Amino acid sequence: MFKNKIIQKLFLISFGIIIFLILAELTLRLIGYIYLAHQESLNKISLQGKVDYKILA
Repeated sequence: MFKNKIIQKLFLISFGIIIFLILAELTLRLIGYIYLAHQESLNKISLQGKVDYKILA
């Protein structure tokens, strides 16, 4: 009986860690996608009407 409780606790802890990591990964990917989409829209707005480029090298 004692061994089953330890195995059950270890399983629940590892399951919780895995779920947390999956949710963290999905959240970070979603935030990154939103940030890149916003940045791309800002870049398109700033480039409208400009045809000259300066190369600073």
